[in-house]
Amino acid sequence: MIANWKPWKILLLGFVMTFTGMVIPFLMIFQVINSTIVLNFLSYTLSMFGTIIGFIGVAFMIRLRRE
Repeated sequence: MIANWKPWKILLLGFVMTFTGMVIPFLMIFQVINSTIVLNFLSYTLSMFGTIIGFIGVAFMIRLRRE
C-alpha cells in the first residue's frame, strides 16, 4: 500500500511520526500526560520508524529525480 504513494507523502508520514515521537516525551516531562511504559515504547517506536520511513521517502525522491 505505501509503495504506491508519492515520495512526498512518504516523507510527510515520516516527519509526522518522528514529530509525534518527540512531542510525547515533552508532554510527559511537563506532566500533561502520565508517563507509562506503553507511552514510552510508543514514543520510541514512532521516532525510530518515522526516521526510517523518512529516509525511504528521501531515497524515492532522489531516485525519481535521477530518472
